[in-house]
Amino acid sequence: MNYQKIYDELMISRKTMTRIKTGNGLLECHHIIPKSFGGSEDKDNLVLLTPKEHFLAHKLLVKISFGRDKSKMCLALLMMCRNNQNQKRIKNSREYARVKILV
Repeated sequence: MNYQKIYDELMISRKTMTRIKTGNGLLECHHIIPKSFGGSEDKDNLVLLTPKEHFLAHKLLVKISFGRDKSKMCLALLMMCRNNQNQKRIKNSREYARVKILV
């Protein structure tokens, strides 16, 4: 399976959508090229994703990364799944999206 192609298509399709972040947690800002890979804060490198899309994007980044970059992406995905006082450990994108809506 070509995970890079899937990631690229997700980023392109979501970048063309007119989405506005309202602060309700239903949209999250994602760096298309991760900051840890040298990505910038430029508008061209940012896209608004739903919590489910954001989780899936990070899972795809883990699959398409190698070596030290893969470790960085695993850590980023782990941080999205960490326990805190408001939620239990997240096991999949559906749970992540559900919890984000409840918070």
